Amino acid sequence: MSQPARIAASRGVLAFLVSIVAALALAQASKAQCTPVWESFPPGTVGGFLQEVSVLCVDEAAPGGPLLHAGGGFRLPDGSFTTIASWDGAVWRPLGTGVDTHVSTLCMFDADGPGPNPAELIAGGSFTVAGGVAANGVAKWNGTTWSPLGAGTNGAVFALTVFDEDGLGPNAPALFVGGSFTTAGGASANRMARWDGATWSALGSGMDTRVAALTVFDEDGAGPLPSALFAGGSFTTAGGSGASSLARWSGGAWSAVGGGVDADVFALTVFDDDDAGPHAPRLIAGGLFGHAGGNPAVRIASWDGSAWSPLGLGVDGGPFPSVLALAVFDEDGAGPGLSTLCAGGGLSSAGGASANFVARWDGSQWSTLASGPCPTEPGNHVASLVPFDDDGTGPHPARLLVGGTYEWDGGLAHATLAAWDGADWSYLGAGMNGSVHALSAYDDDGAGPNAPALVAGGDFYFAGGALARGVARWNGDAWSGFDSGMIGTSGPGVRSLAVFDDDAGGPDLPELIAAGWFGSAGGVLVGSIAAWNGSAWSALPGAQIDPSPSPEVTAMVVFDEDGSGPTPAVLFASGLRIASQPGAFGLLRWNGHAWSAVGGGLAGRVHALASFDEDAAGPGAPALFAAGEFLVAGGVPVSHVARWNGTSWSDVGGGVDAAVFALAVFDDDDAGPNPPALHAGGAFTIAGGVGASHVAKWSGAAWSSVGIGTSANVRALIAFDADGAGPDRSTLVAGGDFTSAGGVSANRIARWDGALWSSLGAGTNGVVRALCIFDDDGSGAAPNSVFVGGTFNSADNQTTANLARWAGCASTLQPFCFGDGSSGPCPCPNVGATGRGCPNSSFASGAQLLVAGNASLGQDTVVLSTSSVTGPACIFFQGTNVIAPLPIDDGLGCVGGALIRLGTKPVSAKASSYPQSGDARVSVRGQVPPPGATRYYQVFYRNAAPGFCAPATSNRTNGVAISWSY
Repeated sequence: MSQPARIAASRGVLAFLVSIVAALALAQASKAQCTPVWESFPPGTVGGFLQEVSVLCVDEAAPGGPLLHAGGGFRLPDGSFTTIASWDGAVWRPLGTGVDTHVSTLCMFDADGPGPNPAELIAGGSFTVAGGVAANGVAKWNGTTWSPLGAGTNGAVFALTVFDEDGLGPNAPALFVGGSFTTAGGASANRMARWDGATWSALGSGMDTRVAALTVFDEDGAGPLPSALFAGGSFTTAGGSGASSLARWSGGAWSAVGGGVDADVFALTVFDDDDAGPHAPRLIAGGLFGHAGGNPAVRIASWDGSAWSPLGLGVDGGPFPSVLALAVFDEDGAGPGLSTLCAGGGLSSAGGASANFVARWDGSQWSTLASGPCPTEPGNHVASLVPFDDDGTGPHPARLLVGGTYEWDGGLAHATLAAWDGADWSYLGAGMNGSVHALSAYDDDGAGPNAPALVAGGDFYFAGGALARGVARWNGDAWSGFDSGMIGTSGPGVRSLAVFDDDAGGPDLPELIAAGWFGSAGGVLVGSIAAWNGSAWSALPGAQIDPSPSPEVTAMVVFDEDGSGPTPAVLFASGLRIASQPGAFGLLRWNGHAWSAVGGGLAGRVHALASFDEDAAGPGAPALFAAGEFLVAGGVPVSHVARWNGTSWSDVGGGVDAAVFALAVFDDDDAGPNPPALHAGGAFTIAGGVGASHVAKWSGAAWSSVGIGTSANVRALIAFDADGAGPDRSTLVAGGDFTSAGGVSANRIARWDGALWSSLGAGTNGVVRALCIFDDDGSGAAPNSVFVGGTFNSADNQTTANLARWAGCASTLQPFCFGDGSSGPCPCPNVGATGRGCPNSSFASGAQLLVAGNASLGQDTVVLSTSSVTGPACIFFQGTNVIAPLPIDDGLGCVGGALIRLGTKPVSAKASSYPQSGDARVSVRGQVPPPGATRYYQVFYRNAAPGFCAPATSNRTNGVAISWSY
C-alpha cells in the first residue's frame, strides 16, 4: 500500500473512532504514572541575537497565528547562525538555510491577489544565494522553500513595498523594489523596479543614486487623487528631473515632493496624529537631513500634500545622528489613547530632551520610551521598528518591537530585539544569554505575601527577556533583574549564591548573597561579593579577592559552627582574604558585621562547601566540609577535601586524587537503615585509595564508589524526590561534562537511585554547572522541579537557553489508557509494558506518548512525542473527553468528545512528534479556550504487519491528559 493510501486509510479509522465515541459515556482516567519530563526554561525564550536586526516584518495571515520575520544576523538556540528567522510568540525558527549575506528589507506580497495562493515573504538585501539557490538581491519564501524572483537585481535591495498603481482598475498590486541596482530581470532599471509576480519592469528612467525607503501615501485623503508611491534615498534626480532625496511615482511618471530634503532619507511612513479625528494623515520622512522644503527640520519632517513641516525640534545626536526607522504604535490598543509616531536610530535627543535611541511624537511634542532599549554605548543604534501582537485576537496587546545593535558593558551585542509594551522594556527571545553558574531559592519578604523566587547567577545579561546583569529571579511567571545587576571587567561574573540571615531570626530579613568576579552591584562598589536586602545591593566590607589562582568567589554556605550552641550560623565564602591577616586566605566567615579567618584557611581554590553530620543521630555535631583544588588546610596536609569542626581542619579519609567541584548529602535508601552520606563530584578517579570515577561517597568512616561513576567531570550534585510524598525513592542528580554514567549513555546529567545510574532523557548538549530544587507555583498543583543551569542550548532535544527544568510529576500531565491490562484487555488479547499502549508487531512493550514543554496558553512549548511506533505516519489527535477504553483494531481508544486532528506526521526511526517546523502550537491547533481547560491526547498509527492481531492493521499509544493554564 502506498503512503498516501495508508494515510487515507488511517483517516477512515479516525472517522470511525469519532462515530463510535459520540455514543459512549465519559469514563474516569484510570492510572496515574510518575514520569518527570524536561521543559525548556524560561518557556518560549530561546535564541540570542549577536549582530544587527536590520529589518522586521509581520505576517498577520500566517496559518498558525501571526509570525514575526526578522532579518540581519543572529544565532539560533541550536548554535547555528542565520540571516533570517521567524518568531511565533514562543520560539525562533530559521527560514530554511536563509540567505548568504545581509538582509536589508522584508515585505509580504500576494502575487495573485484574491487568487488561491497565500502571500509570500519577500526578502531584499545584498545576497546572491537564498536557500542554497541563486537569488540576486531579492528572493521569496513560501513557508517551505526559497526561490528567486526571476534574474533578480545586479545590486543591493534596500526597500520593498506593495502598491496598486491603478487603484480600482483591473491590474493587481505589484511589488516595488528600491536599492542601488541598475538592472532588474536583466533589463535596465535604475534603482527602482516593479515585479508583478512573473516579470520585472522599470519605473521610467529611475534614480541617479540609491533608493533606501518606500511607502504609499494618498496626499488628498478622500479626494479624487489616487494614492502615489513615495521613494526616499540619497538621489538628486528621479525620472531625469531634479528630486532632492524624495520623489513621487504617480501616473507613470516621477515628480519632486515640495523641494525635498537636503540629505539622505532612510525611512518613510504615514501618520495620523488624531487617529479618526479631523486631521488628515501626513507622510513622515526620517533620515540624515537638517532641512525639508528649505526650512529647518532636524532629521524628521512631515508632508501634508502641499508643504513640509518640522516635528517640533526634531531628533538628533548620538554616534549615528539620523532616523533609521519609523512606525506608528498605539500603546493602549483599544483604549482611549491615540496612536503615536515612533522614531528610532542613533539618537540621543528628541525635542531638545535626552532620548536613548528611540522616541515618540504624539502630534505636538516628543517624549521618550522609559530609558530606551539599550545602554548609551558607542555603536548602539535602532535600525527597525514594527508593532507585533503575538497572539492575534487573543488577550495580549501588541508590543512595539525595536531591532538594532545593542552592546552591553562594552562587550559583544547580546540582544538586539527589544519589546516596548507602553510601560516597560523586555527583550524578545534573549533567553539566558550567557552561562548559568549558580541557582538558589530566595524569599525577599520572609513571611510576607510574596512567594519565594528562583534566583540564577552567571555570565548572562538577559533572563527571559528581562535585563538582568548576572543575577535574575523567576517568580513562577516571569524573570526580572536585581536593580542594575553586576558589572565586571569581563562581564557580570556571578559564580555563587547563598541566603543568609545575619541576625538569626531577628527583625532583619534574610539577604541574598551573590559572589563571583565583579566590581560593582547596583552601582555600588562591592569587590566581588554583595548582599541584596530586598531593595538594594550593599558591600560586605573588609575582605578582598584572593589573587591566585583564578580570582573569584566560587562557593558559599551558611554553617553553624557550634550546632545548638549560642553562636548563630555564619556565612562562609571561598576565594577571599583579609588584608590585615595575610596568612588567612582561601576561606573566610562573615557574621553580618565583619570577616574573620577560618583556622588558617585553605591553600588553593575552593569549589564546594557543605554541612554534613558524620554520625547521623549520634552526639557529634555536623562539620563543615570544603572541597576543591587544595592540598593543605590550616597547615594540615589534605587531598582536595577537608573537614572543619569549628576549631580546626582535618583530613577526610585520604581525600581524592584530583579536583572536587561539588558536594551534596544524599540518603540512598530514604528512611531505610543506611544513614545519609556525603557525595562528592569532580575530576578525580580515586577516593580514599579506591577507584571512584568522578563521583564518590563518604560515609563518615570511609570512601566508596557510586556504581562505576561517570565518564568525565561532575560539576554539580543535588538530591531530588521526583514524586514528593509519593512512593518513589529519592535520587541523586549529577551534572557536568560527562556523556555516560554507570556505563549507559547520559549526556551531562544523570541520576543515581542507590543501585543504578540512569539518564535524564537526552540530557543537555553542553556543560551542566548548577542544580537547584524549586517549586515555582508554591502550594499549587505542580511539585518541585530540578532547575538545571549551565552552558547549553538544548535539553532533551528541546531548544532552551542555558537553563532548563526537569519537572517532577505534575497533575497537569496525566497519562492514561494503558495497554498493560490496567485499563482493560488489548484486542489480541495481549499485554504491553507499564504506561504504554497495546503491543504492536515490532514492539511487545507497545508505543508510548510523552509530553514535554510548558502547557500555558500564553507560552505554549508543548511537544507531543511518540516512540516505538510502526508504519509510515502517525495521526496526533485531541479530544474533550475520556471514554471507557474501547478496543479498536490492535489497540484501545480512550479519547472522545469533540475531536480535533492536530496533524499527520511522518514516522522516522520508529518515532514521531507534533508540532514540527511550521506547525501551529498544540493549544492553537487544538483551539484550547482561555482561561485554559483539560484536553486529552492520543496517537493513531499503522501496524506494519497485517498478520499481527489479524486482520487489523492499526494501533494507538497510551493517552495523556493536559490541564492547560492561562
